[in-house]
Amino acid sequence: MLTMLAAMAEIERDLLVERTHSGLAQPKAEVQTLGRPALTTDEQRAAIIVQFKVGKSISALSRDHDDSRAGECVS
Repeated sequence: MLTMLAAMAEIERDLLVERTHSGLAQPKAEVQTLGRPALTTDEQRAAIIVQFKVGKSISALSRDHDDSRAGECVS
């Protein structure tokens, strides 16, 4: 009985993985960006990188651009 339940659980898990992969394949085929939208533009990120290289701290940059320290400021 337990073997049958384990087999059913494994089949359900395989179906879940298959649905996840097929759901991600469509946006990738359409060249859509997955994940959270960016808070800053390309120009803002370039300016942030220049300021960081000059010596401005990550904390100051994140405060100036309303972003978290772990955010996209200097990535």
